[in-house]
Amino acid sequence: MKKIRFFLFATVFTMAAGVTVGQISKNVTKIALIKDASGWIQFKDNQSINPETIFTVNKSEFGLSQADQMVIKRTEADQLGFTHHRYQQYYKGISVEGGEFIIHSAAGKAITGNGKIITGLNLATTPALSPQQAVDKALAFTHAEKYMWEDPGSEAMLKKARKDPAATYQPKAKLVVIDKKYGKDASKYILAYKVEVYAAKPLSYKNIYVNANSGAVYHTMDRLHLTDVPALAHTKYSGTQNITVDSTGPGAYRLHETGRSGVETYNMNTGTSYSAAVDFTHPDTDWTLTNAQQDEVGLDAHFGAEATYDFYWNSFGRDSYDDNGAPLISYVHYDVDYDNAFWNGTVMTYGDGDGSTTGPFTALDVCAHELTHGVTEYTANLIYQDEPGALNEAFSDIFSAAVEFYATPSQADWFVGEDFDLSGGNGFRNMSDPNEDDQPDTYLGTNWYSGTMDNGGVHYNNSVGNYWFYLLSVGGSGTNDLGNYFSVDSIGIEKAARIAYRTLSVYLTENSQYADARMASIQAATDLFGHCSNEMIQTVNAWYAVGIGMAVADNDVYISEVVNPVTACGMTYEPVSVNMIYNGCSHPLNANDTIKFFYQVDGGTVVGDTMILANTINGGDTINFTFSVPADVQALGMHSITCWLNYANDTVNYNDTLASYSFENRLYQNSDVGVTGIVSPESACNLSASEDVTIKLGSFACDFLPAGAAIPVGYSINNGPYVYDTITILSDMYPDSVILHTFSIPADLSATGISYTIKAKTFFADDSLSTNDEYAGYVVINPASLSDTIVTFEQANASDMYLVTLGDYANASIANAAHHTGTKGFRMTGGNALSYYTMLEFPDGFNTWTINDFLSAKITFCVDATAWSNAYLRFSLKQTFGQAGYEYILGQGYDYSIASNFRVLVNDVTQIGGTYNPTTANSDPFVSHFLDLSTYAGSKFTVTFETRNICKDTLIFTMDNAYVDNVKFMNAIDDIGIEAEDISNYLDIFPNPVSEMLNVNLFSNEQQAVNIEVFDIQGKIMESKTENAIKGQNFFKLDMNGKPAGMYFIRISTNKGIFNDKIMKK
Repeated sequence: MKKIRFFLFATVFTMAAGVTVGQISKNVTKIALIKDASGWIQFKDNQSINPETIFTVNKSEFGLSQADQMVIKRTEADQLGFTHHRYQQYYKGISVEGGEFIIHSAAGKAITGNGKIITGLNLATTPALSPQQAVDKALAFTHAEKYMWEDPGSEAMLKKARKDPAATYQPKAKLVVIDKKYGKDASKYILAYKVEVYAAKPLSYKNIYVNANSGAVYHTMDRLHLTDVPALAHTKYSGTQNITVDSTGPGAYRLHETGRSGVETYNMNTGTSYSAAVDFTHPDTDWTLTNAQQDEVGLDAHFGAEATYDFYWNSFGRDSYDDNGAPLISYVHYDVDYDNAFWNGTVMTYGDGDGSTTGPFTALDVCAHELTHGVTEYTANLIYQDEPGALNEAFSDIFSAAVEFYATPSQADWFVGEDFDLSGGNGFRNMSDPNEDDQPDTYLGTNWYSGTMDNGGVHYNNSVGNYWFYLLSVGGSGTNDLGNYFSVDSIGIEKAARIAYRTLSVYLTENSQYADARMASIQAATDLFGHCSNEMIQTVNAWYAVGIGMAVADNDVYISEVVNPVTACGMTYEPVSVNMIYNGCSHPLNANDTIKFFYQVDGGTVVGDTMILANTINGGDTINFTFSVPADVQALGMHSITCWLNYANDTVNYNDTLASYSFENRLYQNSDVGVTGIVSPESACNLSASEDVTIKLGSFACDFLPAGAAIPVGYSINNGPYVYDTITILSDMYPDSVILHTFSIPADLSATGISYTIKAKTFFADDSLSTNDEYAGYVVINPASLSDTIVTFEQANASDMYLVTLGDYANASIANAAHHTGTKGFRMTGGNALSYYTMLEFPDGFNTWTINDFLSAKITFCVDATAWSNAYLRFSLKQTFGQAGYEYILGQGYDYSIASNFRVLVNDVTQIGGTYNPTTANSDPFVSHFLDLSTYAGSKFTVTFETRNICKDTLIFTMDNAYVDNVKFMNAIDDIGIEAEDISNYLDIFPNPVSEMLNVNLFSNEQQAVNIEVFDIQGKIMESKTENAIKGQNFFKLDMNGKPAGMYFIRISTNKGIFNDKIMKK
């Protein structure tokens, strides 16, 4: 089943969000004006700052500590006389992901700057894991059948493409500091290993971030930039075009050229091995490759690469995607029915589509789109997630359109992917009307995606950038989703492309947001065409049209930022300062003009003041204004200021007020510290008598606590006596910083079957504020170690016999409705689908355990089989699924039982048996399942039941549930109450879905003949065999290799009973 966009019971929903961007330290105002809240600054004219030493000489102005370093990544000079110094942030010598800042200079003097610097980082940088251990964790997470470095041909291709004989896909681990959201909160950054893993089967290419201390996979990010499309065409898409090929002899030509940077196009013949690819050849220079295999699309790929190279070279002087002459290598006919195309950082790869809704993906716009991912990688290197990822996709769409209008103007349009859309549609994106494809044309407007799927909606939210470029190129007017009327005049696609290219290649950083793209493009337009040129004005107006920033308006002034007061200690009467920006262009504000300013603190008295302009103010100029009357903020705690202005000639009123700016007045003292969290121990099986206790120590002080300060701390378990220790501060501890400390005396948590409640606090004599000293209520469970034990969930201490781990939206608990015997059982289900339907992917029967991890519900049992020679598990299971609900919302014709799923894991890694799904919607009986775990006899191990059920019950419908009861681990087979004819109770068929060999494990109470039959969906017998079952456990196999993919039915018959089930063949 194709992926279904899931909208369960949703009719109307709203989203509210704000732009979250990195902020520059307020101290930077000593040397620069803050142009925008996103961190754009303009250095003051009276400063003469060397761009190459700025982060050494002016380190404190940027809020950097001694542990922070800013290192130049590269320096580039442009044709307009500017030099751009791109800095990477490091913390204690370790790269900070997303920490990048650019200093733009002219004549050796810093002019402007932009980017993100993470200030206040304070974390340990000594990893617990080795680099090789991190690589092993990443490979275990990927769990691929084959990797690219295992293919000599792929390795050779990489060495050739990169012109580096040492190049390899073999993964290495690099220490980084990262927050998975790339945010501005320093406390959320952790130490991790970054591991690039390129798998050949199944295909994937990811950055995998492994927590350098716990070993858990913290974050992943796709490196394959896929085109999200619904359709393809089967013919050559660009008509007859001029291309360049080479000759290997008389009557022998290949799709190669040595000109440009080198262009090569290969035929993979529906395989997946790059080393097995062959040349496209032809006997003469009049190439015609039309055949049943659609080899003519190889010409499209070759022409697309050449046309894209020519566009970038002739428009911007760019020599290939890396600006260093990298060859453009394309591979066509990748895999069977592969519904996509991708750029992997080195080559382009095109699938042929599924033949019914999509054709080959070699259309010109896709070629240009994917190769532009290479340009982005070598310029801004936008992180492929959330807003930076949406911008990454937007620039690929932008230049795909620009290449089309450059190379094939008579065929060019504003659709993406329309050439290979076999459904008769307009492709998968319409840049001129994103709403046509349910994509947003307004920032945070209708259709804006705020979930986690698609790397945070990179193929959805990119349409805002697409529409900006369309309006800038063609012009347009209307009312956006924010209710704002807009009007943009066309500047033409050529000029618009120049602005977009300079924005991408000069000003954006890897973590740039849409607000940064606006500021960057305005600066790019100013560089190219002049301040307040028509091109700059329309750039601004086009961003206003898509809901970002304001349109240019003469006489319009607004407050962009409150500069002071800021959070501090011991505040009394504080000056109030604001930045005002003039938003006009056609004429300046005149000297002696009067502008009135107002502020109000905490809803109190309105304070007014007047500024008389001393000089002429031009469009885009920023003025700092300080009120003559300070604000009374003596009261401790949070304060809020609202500021506004009034200028008689200003007819644009909606942006005159800046509301609810907040800051805090803290008690002035330097010794306020406290425990802010407990990191370890964590609930687990078989906790020992020597478990490390690690706490977080936070500073709430107003100034730094000097190195050498000794802070007594202690922890207590179950309100017992405190265990004391002393933390000696090794370096100055600044406000809001955090220190991790592990007590020298560990905790004894070896007693099983009980809960431990831990609290920790500081006992610092100089700290007069005790309310924030203690962190309490941290619970650790060491579950009962089960040995020949049955868990009925009736026991008073049942919750101490297992561990429960829940994804963000999963639910699991003891419930009366889940009982098989007695009155209680354990229910595992999903959540309220309204809360997550935008990021939900409906399973297709093959991908259940690789998607929707936020719905994972796990119950884990600790098993002690050290004295056993055999080990067995028996449990009762009943499942339901929401057939009526799904058919009501999504329609009939699908097997919705796959929405309800269940599996068994040993040691949280190895799946035992297949995936359990219900047969009927809600009338399946409880079935007792029997598993042989004798492989693990003689050891301690864990058994985990996991579900990723889509939705919990509603008021109307029974939905997706797994009910578990009577879980028993045993050394000897317990067959009490089991009848031979009820073979379903003791039968496991796995894996399901199956690709080759199907296992049938049957426990029988007697010797008997067992007949096993497999039918296709039309009832035709595909396999039939008779096995002789012995008393006890039996293991049979069926070879499904060579059978077509799809659904089958299996029937197992004995002398006294028949069992039927369905299986899926991959």
